[in-house]
Formats: sequence, C-alpha cells, structure tokens
Amino acid sequence: MKNPLVTMTMYTFNQEKYIQDSVRSVLSQTYSPLEIIISDDCSTDRTVDIIKSMLLTESCPHNVILNVNSTNMGIIRHVNKVVDMSNGEFIVGSAGDDISFPNRVTSLVECWQMMKVSAVFSNAACIDDAGRSYGQYYLEKKSQKIEVEQMLKAGHTGVLGASLSYEKKAFESFGALPLDGPYEDQIIPFKAAIGKGLYYLNEELIKYRVHSENVSQWTQMNNSTVNQWEEIRKSQLVNAIKRSEYWISYIIDSGDHLNFVKRTQKRIQIQKIELEVLTEELVKVSEILYRSIKFLSFSKDFVRCLILIISPKTYRRLLVHRNGRFK
Repeated sequence: MKNPLVTMTMYTFNQEKYIQDSVRSVLSQTYSPLEIIISDDCSTDRTVDIIKSMLLTESCPHNVILNVNSTNMGIIRHVNKVVDMSNGEFIVGSAGDDISFPNRVTSLVECWQMMKVSAVFSNAACIDDAGRSYGQYYLEKKSQKIEVEQMLKAGHTGVLGASLSYEKKAFESFGALPLDGPYEDQIIPFKAAIGKGLYYLNEELIKYRVHSENVSQWTQMNNSTVNQWEEIRKSQLVNAIKRSEYWISYIIDSGDHLNFVKRTQKRIQIQKIELEVLTEELVKVSEILYRSIKFLSFSKDFVRCLILIISPKTYRRLLVHRNGRFK
C-alpha cells in the first residue's frame, strides 16, 4: 500500500544556537513521501540566515518549504497558519531547539496506522544546553492508549508537545486552535482523544532540549521569589481554567463523556476561588470558606484551595517540587 503524504513542521524563533542540529535532523528523515515546512516567527537573530544557508548546502530528498513571518504571530497563531499550509494527511511537529531521530516520522506513522488513532506522542531523551543527555522525559510509562477520562481526572493531557504528531483532520475538528486558549499540547491531544483516540509510544524519538528559555513553569517555581512564584501560579490557574472551559465545549459538541461536564465545572469554580485568593480579590476568610464549602469534596483541587486559605506557606511547599516529567 502506498505511503500517505506526511508533513513535518518545524517552528523556529531566535534559536541560532541550536538550529543547525535541529534542521539537519528534519532533513535527514527516512520516511517518504514527506513534506517539510520550516516556519520562523520573525526571529531577530541569525536563525533564518542559518536555515537558508543549510537549505542551499544540505542534501535532502524531501520537498522543503521555508516560511518566514513578517511579524511575530505568537505560538497559537503560528501553529494555525502552518497547519493550514500543510498538505499532509498526518502532521509531525518539531521545534528549532530539539533534535529528531532519523526514524522518527517512520515510527510515528507506523504506530498511527497500526493503532488507528488520531494522534501519537512519544518518549524523549532530555538533553541540556550542551546536548548532554540526562534521562528520559517519561519515567516508567508503557505504550498505551490515553483516554479522555484520564485527562479530565488529571486536569491536563500529560503530553510533551515537542513529541506530538496528529491527523490534520483531528486538528481541524471543532475549529482551529482558540487564540485565547492554552498551548496546543493541551488542545490537540484532547481533540484527538475525543476522535479516534490518542496513543503514547514509549520510544525515544527526539532529543528534547531543556534550557533556561523553555523550562516549565513548575521548574521556574523552584528558583523564584514568593512574588514571582505567585505570578507563575496565577498564570497556571488562568491557563487551567481556559483549558477546562474549552474541553467542556468540545465534550458538549461531540455529545460524548457528558458525565464529566459537572465534575469539570466544579473544578473550574474551585480554581477560580484559588485564583481570587492569590490575587487578593477576596479578603474575608469567612466568605472564602463559605464559597469553598459549596464544592465540598476530597478532590485535590478542593484540598489545595483550602490549604491556600489556611496556610499559604504550606500551599507553596505542596506545589514547589513538581516538575514537567510524568510517570
């Protein structure tokens, strides 16, 4: 059977330090037929010059398209634009600071076809600024299908966006990425799970570079002042609320998993109270407690909110040691 056309996208922005290895890894993919779209979001360093030079000198059997935005679009608009440009049935994403193994597209496509799902993400080897490896991203996680219920219970997708691949029609379901929503790795996997499904492949297919400009907010918390910590936490809560609100809209539109709507709405209300406490919009403890008690349950969101009300120091200690890696 003839292989389907696949698009590999690479998003770049001010990554001159890492871009050569990243571009070379994309050009060296073994899968065919492959369309490669390298798209830069108006870098102000030498990133684009390096890419152009490589495309002139590096051999590549694939069709390569270079797009350079005239103004900075930001992540969400940039992703929407590049997916719209893509001609492939299946899309494999990459970033200008990560390195894809040569067999990455081939392995993801084989898994996608075998498991008959809408999206696949994989494990990754974590590397530092200098390219030194320090272990896998996902620890003790077996290959498995990820259900919508798991995401709703956890409150996040658990997907490393840098390792994500998906059907174009899964991306387009329920419309383009919302411009006021969370990052794409919290929307695309959820859409996919509602569709034919989301699958985790326990293979290291990329070298995921962790450095000062892309570390997670959880990691930033460990080295922040109290004020910085609170600002980061407020940003997390705002994104979590947006994520849950969009998830509810997708559930309702699909007519499936409706039993989770009320539970998710309750989580949103608790997170809004938590956000209000952090922004000091509520000053009376009695009022806060009264509003919280309405959502009485043993959910982690409710317990966390009460700990914040009673002891902000304990609340910070509870959250400060979490990082971006998932078991």
